[in-house]
Amino acid sequence: PGPNIALSEDFADDYTLTVYNGENYDEVLENVRRIIEIGKIFKRLPGLNCGRCGYDCWRLAEKVYSGESVECVVLKEKKDLEVYINGKSFPLNSFVRRLLKKLLIAFLRELKGYEGGSITIRLEDRNKVIYEER
Repeated sequence: PGPNIALSEDFADDYTLTVYNGENYDEVLENVRRIIEIGKIFKRLPGLNCGRCGYDCWRLAEKVYSGESVECVVLKEKKDLEVYINGKSFPLNSFVRRLLKKLLIAFLRELKGYEGGSITIRLEDRNKVIYEER
């Protein structure tokens, strides 16, 4: 679900910003602008909806837009492991990040010449699996 402008009370829900009644055009237009601005903030958030800040990512974006001082815990955490897929940052929650880091380091420690420090791994997934129902 996301923010919406309902055309009647029958379609209104918790995310409804306003109900268009045929006369409140300016209010509807202002809410469209608001949705666009909140969407810009939302795009900068990880999209995990983990709730660690107390909100899902859309509600957090609304709070930031309204001027409240709320921070995304995931973005604030130390980035000791980052994953990019096709050049796009792929956010990991803290449990998955810690687990993946420990697994990679445990594996690499067994390799001759491993000395620790900064590690770069490049992975190409050329095996595109296509599911065929039989």
